[in-house]
Amino acid sequence: MSIPFARSAPVPPVALPALRRRALWTTGNLLMLIGFYLLLYVGGLMADEQYNLLAAEGDSDVALPPVVTPAQIVAQEAAIEQPRTAAVSAVSAASAATAQPLVVPTPAPKLFQLPELNNPGGGRELSSLIPAAVAGFGPNTITRIEIPKIKVDRKIVEVGWSIEDIDGQQVAIWDVAKYAVGHHTGSANPGQPGNIVMAGHSGGRAYPFNDLYYLKAGDNIILWSNGQQYQYTVQERLVLDELGPTVTTAQRRANAQYIEPTKDEVATLITCWPLTGPTKFTQRVVIRAVPNHPSAASAPALESAPSGGWTPR
Repeated sequence: MSIPFARSAPVPPVALPALRRRALWTTGNLLMLIGFYLLLYVGGLMADEQYNLLAAEGDSDVALPPVVTPAQIVAQEAAIEQPRTAAVSAVSAASAATAQPLVVPTPAPKLFQLPELNNPGGGRELSSLIPAAVAGFGPNTITRIEIPKIKVDRKIVEVGWSIEDIDGQQVAIWDVAKYAVGHHTGSANPGQPGNIVMAGHSGGRAYPFNDLYYLKAGDNIILWSNGQQYQYTVQERLVLDELGPTVTTAQRRANAQYIEPTKDEVATLITCWPLTGPTKFTQRVVIRAVPNHPSAASAPALESAPSGGWTPR
């Protein structure tokens, strides 16, 4: 005969203390809130990138965000205002006497560096002496660049420089547009005798000059300026060592000559190389192209500054 087992009454679940329940509820909601904001942040970054990519396309009607003047330049305005005012007064008097349009040179520090493309490890870029004023070619008129060989079609924006104090000297470091191509302020425009200096990033999936290295002599470059097309033919491609233990200051200064003014019209394109490997971004690819169109008369030789200045090439 079997003896039935007595059923015990169910044990009620142990209730968590109220303080612990509240802490878990608060933590859960906080994590949800953080996740929501992260989602918005990442989504905003992606949307901003897509907008900038679309705006940088050469045939896009979407406006590029305005280029903000670096704070360093603003900080220097007070220091240069007095000599600039004197220069404006002198030029104004000469202009009034000769009935010529007023052209005021842009003051600049005595040292320039090549664009700090891709910011490779915070390394310092090329330096070269320049005259006391940037050449007066007027504001940028270039709006678009096409390079059929490497399928580049991007807008061009004018870029300036930020100023740093290095070893007691003011050095101007060129800015670089993110997805568009930057035209150095003060350098020549198409049709003018002089160096048209343009720089762009490489190494990112949407950067304009990823394939600049593959251009060869004879390839075509098209610039749009004032509603007209200007055709250029690549003359040479140079690969210059820019960073590394064996690169000397003299070598950097020699390299920097490629952004200096020239007597005749030439288009200079600059980017970083190689894109991968242990020597990533330690070199600069420099493309020199000559115009297929008639240029204005050759510019007169530029006077060197007392400190050495640019030498026309």
